[in-house]
Order: sequence, then structure tokens, then C-alpha cells
Amino acid sequence: MKRWRRNKTHIVEVPVWKRETHSSRRPHFLACLATLVLPLQEFLDQLTPQPLRGPPSSMATSEGGSELALLRACAAFSTSFFQNAESSLQQKNEAITSFEGKTNQVMSSMKQMEERLQHSERARQGAEERSHKLQQELGGRISALQRQLSQLHEQCSSLEKELKSEKEHRQALQRELQHERDTSSLLRTELQQVEGLKKELRELQDEKAELQKICEEQEQALQEMGLHLSQSKLKMEDIKEVNQALKGHAWLKDDEATHCRQCEKEFSISRRKHHCRNCGHIFCNTCSSNELALPSYPKPVRVCDGCHTLLLQRCSSTAS
Repeated sequence: MKRWRRNKTHIVEVPVWKRETHSSRRPHFLACLATLVLPLQEFLDQLTPQPLRGPPSSMATSEGGSELALLRACAAFSTSFFQNAESSLQQKNEAITSFEGKTNQVMSSMKQMEERLQHSERARQGAEERSHKLQQELGGRISALQRQLSQLHEQCSSLEKELKSEKEHRQALQRELQHERDTSSLLRTELQQVEGLKKELRELQDEKAELQKICEEQEQALQEMGLHLSQSKLKMEDIKEVNQALKGHAWLKDDEATHCRQCEKEFSISRRKHHCRNCGHIFCNTCSSNELALPSYPKPVRVCDGCHTLLLQRCSSTAS
């Protein structure tokens, strides 16, 4: 069993060679008592009277008896004293063992208390560290919340300014709305006037329709007369064109032309030659891309730009 000793604030284990108990001292004490009792017992045995051969004297017998009684009393006293001492020693040893058990219990409880104290000290240090961290975190959060609060104050001030501007804008819109209402009332009155004018316009349109009907009838009569005249003119023009085609323009050969007659660009593999079916001259594709029906050809044929405009003007003049 281990034994512990309290040293200020720490519990120190006592070495084995320093442990001394009364139970360990008891054999030594009993040995000492045995060394004292055995010589006394031998001395008493020597003093006991031996049977004499001759008749003992009365004086010697009386002196020996008195000494023997004294020694026996001393021996009885010593044995009773030793028995009492042994019983008291046994009681003390039992008390010491109980005290040792209690001290062991106290030491174990003190060790437990020491462990609890160390555990509580570590817990206190951990709590202090956690509290320090929490203080730092709270300080950071407080600073962040203060910054957020300042930002919110700034936002609130900006929102107040915006609200003030919105109120002013709303007042301006209300004024504009009132103005628009006034203008709408004016427009309603004008609309009523316009409806009256529309009625007058319908009446005028009816009169115009009647006059247009009369004009259309007259124009139809004139168109019929103009149609007869235009047919006769067309016949005359066709006859003239046939005569001109037979008499006038000569059909140029491909070797005689090296440049376009209108744009004067040189002919090449990409820019090819084309004859105008009306005048007979040679043109490029861009200058002779139009087609018209001629009296000498039953289908529309290629003509140059000049002949195309000239023929169109002639046709429009005859149609009018």
C-alpha cells in the first residue's frame, strides 16, 4: 500500500525505506521483553528451594521463603505488567492501523482533491482563454456592428434625401397632372368642336362624292375618246418604228466595237459585248440590262438604257 505525505500544496509519495509503523516495531519490542523475562525466570528457578539431605535450619528456611515470595510477587507483577502492556500495545496497534487506513483515505481524498484542483485549474485556464477569445470576437463583432451602424446611418440619411427629392418630384408630378387635367378639359371642348366639324366634313364629303361621280362619268367618256385616239397614234408609231428599223440603224459587228458605247469601258472576258435590239449598237451588260417588247420582235428583248427611257417616254405619252 502506498503512503502519501502532504507537502505544502503537493502530495509526495513517501519512500518504502522511510515507512515505519508500530506493527513493524512490535517484534523488536517483544524480543526485548523476552530477553528480560527469560533471565528473570532462570533466576527464579535457581532460587527455588532444593530438597536438602540434612535437616534445614529454621533461619535459612525463613529467609529463603521471604526472598522467594518477593521474587514471585515481582514475577507476577512483571507478567501482569507485560500482559497489560501487550494488550495496550495491541490496542494501540489496532488504533494505529485504523489511523493509517484513515490517513490513507485522507491521502487518497487529498490526491483526488489535488487532481480536481489541477483539473479545475486547467478548466479555469481554458475558460480564461475562451473568455479572452470571446472578448476578442465580441470586440471584432462590436466594431463590425458599429461600422454597419454607421453605414446604416449613412443609408438612412441618403434615403431621407431621396425621400425628400421624391416628395418634391411627386409635388411636381401633381402639378403636371393638374395641368394635364386642365389641358384634357380644353381638349374635350376642342373635341366637341372637332365632332361638329366632322359632321360638316361628312356633308362636304357627300357633296364631293356626288361631284366625283359626275367627274368620273365625264372622264370615262373622255377616256373612251382618248383610247380611240391613242390606238390610232400607236398604229402610226409602230409603222414609223418599223420603217426606221428597216431604214435607219445598222447592226454593228463585234469586231467593230472595243468599248461600251454608253460607259466607254473596255470589253474583256468578264465584261462581254451585247447588242441593243432597237439601235443595233454594242453595250456592256450593265448598260443593256433592260428588256422591252418591240414591234419587230414578238417577245421582250434586250435594249440599252437610252432606248429603254426613250421608248418608255413614248409609251407614256401615247397612254396619256
